[in-house]
Amino acid sequence: MSALFVHLIPYLITVGFEARLAALVVTFVTLTSIFGRLGFGWLGDIFSRKWLLIIVFLLQPAGIFALAQVRQVMHIIPFLLAFGPSYGGAVALRPAIIGEYYGRKNFGTIYGVIQGISTFGGIAGPVIMGLVYDIKGSYYLAFVFLALANLFSALLLLFLRRPSLRNDAFGAV
Repeated sequence: MSALFVHLIPYLITVGFEARLAALVVTFVTLTSIFGRLGFGWLGDIFSRKWLLIIVFLLQPAGIFALAQVRQVMHIIPFLLAFGPSYGGAVALRPAIIGEYYGRKNFGTIYGVIQGISTFGGIAGPVIMGLVYDIKGSYYLAFVFLALANLFSALLLLFLRRPSLRNDAFGAV
């Protein structure tokens, strides 16, 4: 999602927003993500974190597709309502799921690996999105790719199962 944040202001400027207003949209995404962090974190204490994360990964593409349709200031509202809270929700739910499924013993290692891999996407994403814009003259294809990546993540979560707690030959659990 770093690609979206890096290119959000340039995209909004290309569709006619003034630079100050485009920057204000980033502020609103950040503010609405706080509600998602708190809200989905709280919901994750009540409902299945797995299903909540699936919902989050479905809301993000809805927000991205709404963003791709923005032509006026009022059009940004569906993007803010869908993307901001779902982005924040993902931030809260991902580590909670790791802890729930794999426990505290290996949490640091597992989370560190996931964040390390995510860092590569965070670096490559903005560059690739910029290349798509430079080649196509539009962000639309990059938005489609980001949305599909989230949909794929939601699909993968359907197959998430808790590891079995069995002793192997080395006595590990």
